Amino acid sequence: MTSEARSKRGDAPTFPLASFEPVHAQEHIALFLAYLKDDDLSPRTIKAYRYNLERFLGWLYTSMGDVPPTYQDAGAYRDHLVELGRRVSSINQCLAAVRRFLDWGRSMGLISTSGKVKEIRETRIPRPAMDGKSTRRLLTMMEREAPARDRAIVLCGLGLGLRISEICSLRIRDVGFTPRTITVRVLGKGRVSREVQSAGKRTRDWILERVREVEDSSEENVEGRPLIGLRASFASELVRSWGLRAGIDGLHPHMLRRTYGQIRRRAGISIEVVSRELGHSRLDTTAIYTTPEGQDLEVLEYGYL
Repeated sequence: MTSEARSKRGDAPTFPLASFEPVHAQEHIALFLAYLKDDDLSPRTIKAYRYNLERFLGWLYTSMGDVPPTYQDAGAYRDHLVELGRRVSSINQCLAAVRRFLDWGRSMGLISTSGKVKEIRETRIPRPAMDGKSTRRLLTMMEREAPARDRAIVLCGLGLGLRISEICSLRIRDVGFTPRTITVRVLGKGRVSREVQSAGKRTRDWILERVREVEDSSEENVEGRPLIGLRASFASELVRSWGLRAGIDGLHPHMLRRTYGQIRRRAGISIEVVSRELGHSRLDTTAIYTTPEGQDLEVLEYGYL
């Protein structure tokens, strides 16, 4: 690192710092990702970290040459992404990766400076959900026309509050029934396991219909068979397609999940319980999910599910 570069960024390193030219940067990223795997992060999160770090370090090398990254650089990169018109959520996701990389780099002796990486504060608005009329129309139409698999996808989201990735990861062994209830065991975000139960007759019956369909088509290892058997992206497209047929433009799996949260809250279930059912680590996240967009929004009665 040149003295001019140090002066420009206000660094005052007290020991020789590692090289961050492209080849060495890739080596540092590889070590960092290995550390993340030991920390039991999901492959999807690790892939996102690699993508964001490669672009941050590439931008830094192009702008400053072979200099170690600093927290100040992270702030400059944030401003750069804002100028490019990137979405706030994407920028903050990138900054989360950069911050963790810088903290790791300090612990490994690759970086000498300290500081903070400030994300962009965003005013949250209530999450969109379906109103009661649209929800009833969707379910009535699917009851007449949809195959068991597609019904199960919708009711896993709308009747159990599952993420689409969780729905597509379910195996037959993860779903249990009593004469009046259904219980699913889910491995969710951050590899946190939870159970969700519903006494909704429609939810239980539609998902049970799909379980029996899978059992009838399998001769061996039925318990290990996928409940849905689709990639999350394709299942999301199916949800969108059924929404269009029911006159609901832009329907997506998270809309089903948010509708579930609002139905549960309207039924008098505490926010703490709904938070556990949705797999949230913070109650304020659940509050965003379960706040209707308008005071007069009609939420479907829970018994309809």
